[in-house]
Amino acid sequence: MDKKTIIDFKFDLIRQINKYRNSHGVKSLRSDYENDRIAQNLADQLSQNGSQYDTQNLEETVYSSRYLLSPINLAKILYSENSNYNYNDENQTTSNFTKMVWKNSDLIGFGMQKDSYNNYIYVIKYHPIENNEGELQKNVFPYGTKYSETFKPNKNDPSKKKDNYITRNKPLTKYNDYSKYTKKEPSKKKTTGFDIDKFCLEALNAHNYYRRIHHARPLTINKQLSKIADNYSKRLAYTIRGLQHSSNRYNNEPLGENLYYCYGKEPTGNMTTKNWYDEIEDYDFNSDWGCSGCGHFTQVIWKGSKEVGFGVTKNNRGQYFVVANYFPAGNTIGTFKENVLRP
Repeated sequence: MDKKTIIDFKFDLIRQINKYRNSHGVKSLRSDYENDRIAQNLADQLSQNGSQYDTQNLEETVYSSRYLLSPINLAKILYSENSNYNYNDENQTTSNFTKMVWKNSDLIGFGMQKDSYNNYIYVIKYHPIENNEGELQKNVFPYGTKYSETFKPNKNDPSKKKDNYITRNKPLTKYNDYSKYTKKEPSKKKTTGFDIDKFCLEALNAHNYYRRIHHARPLTINKQLSKIADNYSKRLAYTIRGLQHSSNRYNNEPLGENLYYCYGKEPTGNMTTKNWYDEIEDYDFNSDWGCSGCGHFTQVIWKGSKEVGFGVTKNNRGQYFVVANYFPAGNTIGTFKENVLRP
């Protein structure tokens, strides 16, 4: 299927899903390019092998239809599972409905494809969704719940960090939620022998070289952004052990984020930036809606971004995780034409 059809469908679907989420008292999701890529890859895979897919991934919803559904109808079908949900039963499993209205989810990705039998395959990826004990009742609320109620702190458990909307609006006193680690996450561990200063200089120069080609002003290094990126690279390396976008913020604003992974060979600033920039081959400069699979490229040259920070961590498996955080964030829907300029 062509990218424009997928992108247009995705944003209409997100709007419908967010309407349902808001009616259950939880915040709206925002589109995420890395999750788009994962969802689209899965949709492509399913369309090629023609097999039925019953996902065990808590963050994924897969649905197939003989006919092309509208975003409104797809959202309605998935949401209709709420009729079987018991809000008092914690032993239930997650469903398409619970994934849709999960309180602590921040990001959403979407992919769709048509298989050889003319069936339409839809893949939605939410992030994050946990399956720990008690998580369902903490994250799934009845229809009509007010937003202020879902983020009300638990007064009976003062040992737990408050998770309410008010604290999210206050200026950050620390860089992000990843400033502290458990004992399993060696936050003070440094990548032995890796020259992070050299990497940052190379990456900054490479960014600004490409930005100059696309008529964007050069970025400058922000040490606080580098701290945020470094903290999250440690989390990716030692806890997540894979690529998942964060919800990091700076000055109470969301950050742009590019991620990179390699194994064995040390990443360089030039190589990493070029890997992101090479997505230009699939980018349509006539679109104002971005491109699924081109988000790294557009963030690198995003005209409105002014500062950047880099973090690199190597774990005990020899895996390197690279994080770049940008401020102000790029990839804002409806502003691509003014921020992603032709060479």
